[in-house]
Amino acid sequence: MVIREMNLSRRVFFSCSAVSEDSDNRGDDNGVRGAGELENGDVHDGCCYCSDESRNYGTTAINCRRGRSAFVVVVLSFLLAALPCSQPLSAKAGGIRVEVNVPKEAEVGATAELKCEWTINGTLYSVKWYKDDHEFFRYVPDNTPRIQTFPQQGVYLDRKANSENSIRLTQLTLNTSGQYKCEVSTEGPSFDTTYRTANLTVIAVPERGPEITGLASHYAVGENVTANCTAWPSVPKAKIYWTVNDDLSKMRSFNVYT
Repeated sequence: MVIREMNLSRRVFFSCSAVSEDSDNRGDDNGVRGAGELENGDVHDGCCYCSDESRNYGTTAINCRRGRSAFVVVVLSFLLAALPCSQPLSAKAGGIRVEVNVPKEAEVGATAELKCEWTINGTLYSVKWYKDDHEFFRYVPDNTPRIQTFPQQGVYLDRKANSENSIRLTQLTLNTSGQYKCEVSTEGPSFDTTYRTANLTVIAVPERGPEITGLASHYAVGENVTANCTAWPSVPKAKIYWTVNDDLSKMRSFNVYT
């Protein structure tokens, strides 16, 4: 990040933000600003704190001296859009109506409950769950046992929480991401089959908020400002934003490297 022609008459806040790349909005600002008041040219030590929605915190110590024209206070903020709610989707064919409720996103290590509700004309034959068209769960009321499960990469079922209407995925990994399908079939004479699909994306949030390095405590009018903002690894990768006094338009130029 380079700002040309520093011309400051008051305190300036530099903010670096990291947001999920596939997010449609920036969500809530969870950063906490630290700004030390300087009197009579004294040196003031301060810390800026930032946090993400995983409640991880990072600190950056800064020393601020009164310059001839202004001084710089570092602000760290991490923006993470709230995880979307479940997505209810329904389909109807023949004498069956199927509705699935699957979270759009979930974090690595968390659990996710997938629900499948249906209405049928006739007798239920089976309920099956697939991930990317590979069956991993089957419920057949006339079989013993009624529930069967099959190994599938990234799918770890909580066996005590499974039923004909819902399953619970545990220990989510990046491999858990994919398309999930609930298929419902009836007995004869109609032998109807209807299914509905929904996508689940597992995300890995950064371990901490972004870090700003390279800023001096004060600058003279007309001096260039060069600094670095580092975002911790995440899936999907984070987008980097720089703002000056919460205004993106004041940035003359900045580069992003991955």
